[in-house]
Amino acid sequence: IEHQTVVGVDSLNQPIYDWDTFGTVWGEVDPLKGREYIASKQAQAELTHRITIRYIPGIKPTMRIKWGERIFEIDGPPINPYESNYEIQLMCKEKVS
Repeated sequence: IEHQTVVGVDSLNQPIYDWDTFGTVWGEVDPLKGREYIASKQAQAELTHRITIRYIPGIKPTMRIKWGERIFEIDGPPINPYESNYEIQLMCKEKVS
């Protein structure tokens, strides 16, 4: 799981962001559906997945999941089934170009 952090500032004193590790966890990645669409005159594909991990407090929709070379953007708040604090389900999008 990765989150954005400020690593410095550019010549205009604007923040420079990079992805940093928030935590490393075991999980299950389940593909749900896929679709293709045209954006900026180029075809793109989008796959939707549900990623289930053990409960970790502090996960936000602004974070992302890195699984090998694949990147999953978290789409919405984490789901805590039955409010049991046992596992979290993350609905994610994987953009494929």
